[in-house]
Parts: sequence; C-alpha cells; structure tokens
Amino acid sequence: MDNNYRIEYLKCGHCGNRLPVMGEYLTFQCETCQKYWIISANGLKSLSVLRAVLPDGYDGEPVFLPFWMIEVDRGEMKKNIQSAIGTLQKKSYEIVTTKVETKLSLVEELINDFAGKDPTIETSRIIGGVNEKINIPNSSELAYMLRKIDELERFNIFVPAFRAVNTYAYIKIGRLLTKRQPSFTLSRSERPGRPVMCSLRPSEAEIMMDYIFIATLPDSMQINWDFLSDIRLSAASPPRLVEFPFEPRLHSYESLIGGFHIAKQLVHPSWEKDPAKAK
Repeated sequence: MDNNYRIEYLKCGHCGNRLPVMGEYLTFQCETCQKYWIISANGLKSLSVLRAVLPDGYDGEPVFLPFWMIEVDRGEMKKNIQSAIGTLQKKSYEIVTTKVETKLSLVEELINDFAGKDPTIETSRIIGGVNEKINIPNSSELAYMLRKIDELERFNIFVPAFRAVNTYAYIKIGRLLTKRQPSFTLSRSERPGRPVMCSLRPSEAEIMMDYIFIATLPDSMQINWDFLSDIRLSAASPPRLVEFPFEPRLHSYESLIGGFHIAKQLVHPSWEKDPAKAK
C-alpha cells in the first residue's frame, strides 16, 4: 500500500489565504478576497454565486436559500418526448397485433365448438377482446404543456442546494419553484462573511433534474410509467448556484419571488442553527 500522502489546508486559489471549514457544506468563501470555491473531484474549483434581487420596497430580514438553476435544452427535450411517444405507439401496436394474431390462430381450432353460432360474429368477439395496450399520454394535454414551456424565454429546473431532510423534500421543494418559473433579476453575491450553505454538487443536481421535472407534470402523466421511463432532460448550460430570498415565518419560509412557501419541516434542522443563514 502506498502511504505517500499528505493532508493540506484548503487555500484560496486567488489570494492563497486559508479557507474556513464549513462542516457538511461543499462551498467556501475566502475571508480575505471574498471569492467562492466548491469542492470537486479535482480539488477546489472557482464558483460564481448569484443572488435574486429583492422585490422593490422590501425592508425585512430575508433568509437566502441556495438552489442549482439548470436551463433545460428545450429542443432536445422535445425530441426526447416525441421519441418516447413514438416508441410507446410502436410497442402498443406490436402488443395488439400479436394478441390478435394469437387469437385468430385459435379460431380455426375453436370453430367446431361454436355449435350453430355465426363464425364471423365469434371471430369479431375474440378480436374485440384484445384491449391490452400501452397507455400513451393525451396528445392535447402534452401539446399544451410543451406550448407553455415554449412561451418562456428559458425553462429552468431548480434543485435545492441546501440540506433537506430527505430526497423527497428536495423533489417537493424543487417542484414548487420549477412549476412557477418566476421572473427575477440576478446579481453577483460577494459580500464579506457570506458563506453559501450548499451541500449538493452540481453533478448531483443534474441527476435530480428528471425527477423534479416529472413532479411538475399533471397527475395523468405522473402515473404513466411507460411514458416517464423514457423521459430524460439535458442541460443547455452548466448549473448555476443562485440564492433566492425567503421570509422566515413560524412554520415556513415564504418565497419573496414566486408566491409559495416551504414548510420548515422539509429543511434540515442544521440550517436553523447556523448563524450565517440569514446574512
């Protein structure tokens, strides 16, 4: 076994200052030059942190929750959905055809058992019993969904980057922001003493894209596993880390951009104990 390894302090790649360790968080802010860094497979990587600008006239004390914002390649998404529908239609046709051929092959064997019945009627009855088809999404509902996405300047998937209590919480919270696709202005966040409580890698956020998108679909599509199994989203550009403002309430965080709230029970308790969470 090769024991030639050494442990080094995390240092800012810009000014060389030692970076503060943030426990379970993956991001660091240099206390000297305020640059942000994130741990990657190849060591520290420079990170740009963006922040949604507060609504005009707001003078409260917001909490800023980080999300990975991933722009979806809409052209690729459409091709993917069309391909999925085509595959389902082909499978459905093959299933019905096979069933019909199988049942028709039995007609000749059963013809003597019809005992006075009209063979033509009995054949129609046998064929009519073939109803095992693959469920395909309603075309008008699917067209409406794609048209609404087309009307947007960009279609983004928002994946929570802060610690949530479980995977379901990530999907539920990400669904709220993704479904609304709110309008906002971004600014760069480089204030002193502003560590970002990010505990999710961008590569992990991209893995969750499909699940959050599926959670935004109508119930009729969410239960259609034949359709969902072939849905895959592609990112149009690398994920961006964005902090969104929330008004802390007794049992929830109220979004200041988007008009929804997040139950505090979905956010990991360690967030509440961190004094830097609202600064």
